[in-house]
Amino acid sequence: MFSRKKDENNQKYIEVEIDGGHLIEVPFLNKGRAFTTEERSEFRLHGLLPVTSVPLEQTIHKVYDAFSEIEDPLKKHIFL
Repeated sequence: MFSRKKDENNQKYIEVEIDGGHLIEVPFLNKGRAFTTEERSEFRLHGLLPVTSVPLEQTIHKVYDAFSEIEDPLKKHIFL
């Protein structure tokens, strides 16, 4: 399904053998709205995700802020 690799600059990346609906069904590989336009074309994701792309860092901050506002430990656990 996927394999970990390194490029000529020793940067790590993941090579995948799936695309489309199969790709977004794998939580480890699904970046949701963070897929760029190029990635959406390459992995045949057009029409499977919302049209707008949101950087992953922005999504991380938004989710963390929502998590931080929860005071009840049980609700935090459920959120995670």
